[in-house]
Amino acid sequence: MITPIILAGGSGTRLWPLSRGSYPKQFLNFFGDKSLFQNTLRRVKNSKIFTLPIVICNDDYRFIVAQQCHEIGIDNPKIILEPVGRNTAPALSVALASHDDKSDNGLYLVLSSDHFIDDDKKFIESIEDAILPSSEGKIVTFGAKPTAPNVNYGYIECKNSLGKYLEVKKFTEKPSLEIAKKFIKKENYYWNCGIFMFSKEAFVNEINKHNSEIYKLSRKAYKNSTVDLDFIRLDQEVFQSIENISFDNAVLEKSRSISMVQIKSKWHDLGTWDSIYELSHKDSSGNAIEGSAFIEKSHNCHIISNEKLIVGFGLENLHIISTDDVVMIAKMGSLEREAFNKIFRKLKQESRKEKDFGTKIFRPWGWFKIILTGKNFQVKTLNINPKSKLSLQTHEFRSEHWVVVDGSAKVFKGDVMLNLEVGDSVFIPKQVKHSIENNSDDNLEIIEVQSGSYLGEDDIVRYEDIYNRLNS
Repeated sequence: MITPIILAGGSGTRLWPLSRGSYPKQFLNFFGDKSLFQNTLRRVKNSKIFTLPIVICNDDYRFIVAQQCHEIGIDNPKIILEPVGRNTAPALSVALASHDDKSDNGLYLVLSSDHFIDDDKKFIESIEDAILPSSEGKIVTFGAKPTAPNVNYGYIECKNSLGKYLEVKKFTEKPSLEIAKKFIKKENYYWNCGIFMFSKEAFVNEINKHNSEIYKLSRKAYKNSTVDLDFIRLDQEVFQSIENISFDNAVLEKSRSISMVQIKSKWHDLGTWDSIYELSHKDSSGNAIEGSAFIEKSHNCHIISNEKLIVGFGLENLHIISTDDVVMIAKMGSLEREAFNKIFRKLKQESRKEKDFGTKIFRPWGWFKIILTGKNFQVKTLNINPKSKLSLQTHEFRSEHWVVVDGSAKVFKGDVMLNLEVGDSVFIPKQVKHSIENNSDDNLEIIEVQSGSYLGEDDIVRYEDIYNRLNS
């Protein structure tokens, strides 16, 4: 059997403003009705081949990961929470340490949660091609045949160009355009997909040979971990002390036991808006439009707007990404990482919340969206997931008025319990204990009107919470 290890971290910057620090790209739906993370999970759901996955993510994403797993019928994955980001070498070491069984003869498949793969059947065929070399002690990396000189990808040079699996000669990380053009002219060069397969014995042998401290500390961080609901929290002090280094740098570039299998399906690392445009459906003028937009005499434009109407004339080679709080306009090919970093530095300097947060804020119970804000008042819509409940809480500085617009709610107000249906409402004075519960199998939507001298999210005192947030 093969155990998938799915890496679900990320900073939410590369496809900003649609992705944010609080909700990065792997949890968004770009092509179809499932997120990139969910498509990754579904790709390895065949129980004849794969065990339940190990998911590595940070604390902020734990409930998003759990909810998206639940939505596609994966209810008991192993979810390991990193207290800080330490790159892929420590993440994989922790995942292997969580299967600390000397009799473990299975294989492990490492996947990023934000890749585009167009044909799952061909992808599984590629995985099957990697079983033999992985079982024989090789660490297998996966490569895709380049279609263009892409400077955002790493490259793999193989010693040969024929066969189901090839011997790796050299890795090159994100070359210049001139060098990338030379690479794609040669048959033995491939894009590095960042997907790996290995046995536990091979992984432990190689990482101990090249950087034993990583595995030693990772095992300790896992051994000292604690269980919080359905999550495993690593020991923060130990994990923080581990070197921040990628698996490529720590092992692959130094090892002589690396083979490569070519991915048979189309593969893309969706790391830029250019890559999203490339894969999007286009009209006869090369325009890819999603949402509400009308353009005339325009060519090769990429427009996403799910809120505002975008109207354009005479546009050429532009990305226009519109959310309800940010509109980003950029010339195609101009969104290099350094350009984004300059913008983010300015947003950080000015303490702009748009850097990390949109108007829709995700919580363990669902999400809320700020509709309107004014002096001493704020209006939100709350969407509460089935079988979910807000904490029992009070507010010092604000009162709240709730109106049920969809579903049914069980409301706790002081010592009173109320059942509210569509059209019903309730007023919650400040300093009164209250909570909302959705016991149904459908979503619950509530309009909340807040009024008071202070409306910040930190004006909450929790008394009971099924998500263990009493100290946060």
